[in-house]
Amino acid sequence: MTSRAVASVSRARGKVEAARRAQKRAAIGESDEVEALECYEEAARCFAVGGKRASAAESYARCAEACLRTHGPLGGAAFWARSAEAAEAHDPAEAAAARERAIELCCDVDRWDIAATLATTSDEHLAADLASARATRRK
Repeated sequence: MTSRAVASVSRARGKVEAARRAQKRAAIGESDEVEALECYEEAARCFAVGGKRASAAESYARCAEACLRTHGPLGGAAFWARSAEAAEAHDPAEAAAARERAIELCCDVDRWDIAATLATTSDEHLAADLASARATRRK
């Protein structure tokens, strides 16, 4: 891991801790949930730069939950979609679940166009996974 990646991961861990503290303060009315959302989003970006895709996916999922409370379903759907993208390489099942959650949120607010785009992406990933599995079995 390069020094830039190590520094980025270290910064991300700090942001996750800051987000957790902000959420605790928000629970007792001392802080706004938006602060936690911003910290988790920054952490996700830093984890991605550091090559920690699983941690980035988890941070984007936390962003989605915080965004649901602060900005509504479409914002949450956007972060679930980002979580799916980050998870795709290391855990296709987690990526599919995150994408499904994003689709559900889009459908809840009648944004069928966005839901259809996400569903198409999900189908493409599923087809690629099946092709990869078939190629592995042939070897």
